[in-house]
Amino acid sequence: MNFSGSLLFESEDGAGAKTYFNFTGLTAPVTDTVVVYELTNHRRILTSRAGTSVGFLAPNSGSVKKLYLTSESAVTLVTSMQPVNAGGSSSYFIDYSNVLYDEVDYLIVTHSSLLSKANNYATYRNSTGYKSLVADVGLLYDEFAYGIGKHPLAITNFSRFARVQFADTIHGLFLMGKGYRAGDKYAYRQNSTYYGLTLVPSFGNPPSDNLFTSEQEDNDFAPAIPTGRLAARTPTAVDWYLEKMQDYEVEQHKPYNPANPNELQWMKRVLHFAGGSEYSQMITLLNMLNKFRDTLMAPYFGADV
Repeated sequence: MNFSGSLLFESEDGAGAKTYFNFTGLTAPVTDTVVVYELTNHRRILTSRAGTSVGFLAPNSGSVKKLYLTSESAVTLVTSMQPVNAGGSSSYFIDYSNVLYDEVDYLIVTHSSLLSKANNYATYRNSTGYKSLVADVGLLYDEFAYGIGKHPLAITNFSRFARVQFADTIHGLFLMGKGYRAGDKYAYRQNSTYYGLTLVPSFGNPPSDNLFTSEQEDNDFAPAIPTGRLAARTPTAVDWYLEKMQDYEVEQHKPYNPANPNELQWMKRVLHFAGGSEYSQMITLLNMLNKFRDTLMAPYFGADV
């Protein structure tokens, strides 16, 4: 056995209470201690080493067991630890099961670099009747994605938790931050440049933010929470969006003016854009948009598409 690091293997249980294993040909220094972890039943097994040979007895439990043999020099030593949200106001996960969040009905997930501007948007959205929650996606990775940085399951698991724990109806999931190259062969998780640029990741291949909450309600691909994204890279871009949204909603709620019946005609104008990674996909998406166009142009709305 040419062994200097580690070995993962499986073994059928023998007829007795224990099975003896012996390996020869170790190349690890004779001063290095060899240990075995029995992963199936969570045991640490001591070994006996003689030169380039090592032996040990593994208890049997009536099934196939998985074992991991390694030398202590191959174990990475943890020399320091820091709180999961170091630099924040707390060294603990945020307890979203607290009654303080019971009435939350609007979720905003953003990057720490946009957090203050996201809070400004939440303040405005609350003034329109919602109860918003701003979540730092960096903390969600630790609390809802097993500590894996920029993993989209953080948002999926958080939104699933919110639907159970928060208000009966979550009116929106607003992702605030740019995502890059999710899903293709140059995906952000395999490219350090795109990884660094990704503020809030997307999900799927091809990526779609709707997938964060799709199939949570049933076996439909429709999102369980209406989902949108502001692909902002900078705090200034969030400011621009907030200003535009405030202006838009003021105009949107203007009462009908009989003296100027065409004043709100802009609300009937719709733009559709279809694209795709290949021609067949583009045609498929275009056909879908054309169906939406027919609905919008019908008498119930009478849009100009």
